[in-house]
Amino acid sequence: MKAAFTIICATLLGLGSAAAESGAVASEQKSTRLVLLGTAGGPTWYGDNSPHGISSAVIVNGRAYIVDFGSGAYRQLRTAGIKPGSEAALFFTHLHSDHVIDLPSLLMYDPSARKRANASLKIFGPGTRGVLPPLAGDAKEDVVIHPENPSPGTADMVSALVGAFATDMNIRVRHEGIPDVRDFFEAHDVAMPASVAVDSNADAWPSMEPFEVWADENVRVTATLVDHGKVFPNYAYRFDTADGSIVFSGDTAISENLVRLAKDADILVHEAIDPSWIAKIVGDKPWNARQEALAH
Repeated sequence: MKAAFTIICATLLGLGSAAAESGAVASEQKSTRLVLLGTAGGPTWYGDNSPHGISSAVIVNGRAYIVDFGSGAYRQLRTAGIKPGSEAALFFTHLHSDHVIDLPSLLMYDPSARKRANASLKIFGPGTRGVLPPLAGDAKEDVVIHPENPSPGTADMVSALVGAFATDMNIRVRHEGIPDVRDFFEAHDVAMPASVAVDSNADAWPSMEPFEVWADENVRVTATLVDHGKVFPNYAYRFDTADGSIVFSGDTAISENLVRLAKDADILVHEAIDPSWIAKIVGDKPWNARQEALAH
């Protein structure tokens, strides 16, 4: 079950105040700003006043470092004043649909603006899960969706999206002279440290030290594995800048790995959920195997 909203825990707000759901930009006191582009979790429509889907941006010296890209994130990005081509990198905590659903908009829109900006967006996220999750105990049918590649990682997902939009891209590039969007992004599966032994079904978040994912002149990004039921990999990310540090939990609960990653951080952006809401959606306990899986 996905979190219904996002909360921020801050020990120091020297990074500038966190922007609200509206996407308004934060204080200009520091070169690092945090913008919450969306705070609603789950592939669910919560009504006419539903907040936008999960997505946040760390803006450093005018460059945007984005975490997740849920429903409405592309429009929120522009509302926040983040212009096409100013996105430096995008990091997916995991590949649940509510964290990635607006990615096609980011990839396919504004190619001319991206060409003018000499854009080069780096996309990072989980690699393949490997084996499929086990069937729930009362499952009647062994369903496998897209058996040719049932657990694609981030790089395969981006490649598949490019293929899905090939009709559009070929018309625009060949006949209309629009720039080839593939020139403006690169997708990478986050490489786990070789020393970390994981089992995607039995031990998907072993105790580990944070590891570096990527760095540039503005930010150093580290990650760790955190608990999200049978979702694997599920990452939490830390962004260290000259002004301080911001940590994003991913979908998780109490986690020693997250505590280790967030040690001495200035801001923790953590998803949260109302247990009474879970009970209403999932049903009363005791739960069967399917209810247990849904709740997590």
